[in-house]
Amino acid sequence: MPTIAQDVADVPNIQQRLLDQHPELQKLDRLAHQQQLVGSYVCLQIADNLPANLAGVGLFQPQKIFHGIGRISTGLGRPHSQIEPDFLGLMTAFQTQAGNRVDFLGINTDSAPTNSHQDFMQVLQATAASTLGWLNSLNTFVAQQHAFLQDLTLRLGVSKAIRIATHLTRQTLRTSLSRSAYQRYWSGIVEVNGDMGKFTWVPTQAENSLPALIRGHDCLQQQWQQRQQQAAIEFDLYWITYRNQRATPIQDITRAWRETHKQKVATLIFPQRDTTDITSQHWEKLATLMGANPANWVSEKTEKPYQPALAFEMARQQAYQLSQQTRNALDPQIYACVFANGEISDALMAALPH
Repeated sequence: MPTIAQDVADVPNIQQRLLDQHPELQKLDRLAHQQQLVGSYVCLQIADNLPANLAGVGLFQPQKIFHGIGRISTGLGRPHSQIEPDFLGLMTAFQTQAGNRVDFLGINTDSAPTNSHQDFMQVLQATAASTLGWLNSLNTFVAQQHAFLQDLTLRLGVSKAIRIATHLTRQTLRTSLSRSAYQRYWSGIVEVNGDMGKFTWVPTQAENSLPALIRGHDCLQQQWQQRQQQAAIEFDLYWITYRNQRATPIQDITRAWRETHKQKVATLIFPQRDTTDITSQHWEKLATLMGANPANWVSEKTEKPYQPALAFEMARQQAYQLSQQTRNALDPQIYACVFANGEISDALMAALPH
């Protein structure tokens, strides 16, 4: 049987295909979440009271504050207009007091795009094959979607391709019908002290609304920048523990989890900033050049290396690593200092490629 490593081995070829087919890309880049909307210093304020299984594990030290890096992106692996239906991704990176990296990764929909990592690789292949450049007309959008469905059908058959495409359409409408990247996000499934669960980031203020009829290609980025220049942007972070396959499915991962039992565990803050000053530009560059990985996680108080339990998450771990190797992502040791004091030193600025 093929191994997970074999299942994701085509990641570099997809990255190369995106580079070859899209004139806006100047070098090999992320397989997904290529287009950055936000890159910023962030901090994580841990709640006073925590669920028993989280308390004392990794970052989850009551009342502690951690410095980190935050990034919000579109989902596709190529530049495109932000009015195009797509996922949004949220990444935040921190470091425990013991010096271990912890990355939170989420998308703005409450279920996975496909039920298996093999099918998701086929979605990525079909996305690369259907790249037609910037969305600048309805005809371009229709042609792109037709090319995507046609390629996906050749790979997975009519029935499965239509089912996946319909699910993806429902998921990506959340972005196209939104005014801002200040949305709700959900993580993949992780494990803490033997318990499986998800995290969800919920905006502390209900500021989102339907978009204007006429929007620019960078509308989500512009709206976020305007908001962050006016005030800090905050999300409450909740833990949703696994209950059972019906309420919180870990087999059919394209189904959303019930959340009535979710528990607040922290607040994520993007502080107010002038997005045009030199310091903000350094944070933007750092967020662009760095990598992240679902395996950057702490599941026990001993902080031993983390191994995801589910095949989909194991595949994500290996795909992220392969993608970062291919695009030569920034060495984590170069920027580890920011987790200690929340500052970009002169030495780090000098080390960032210009």
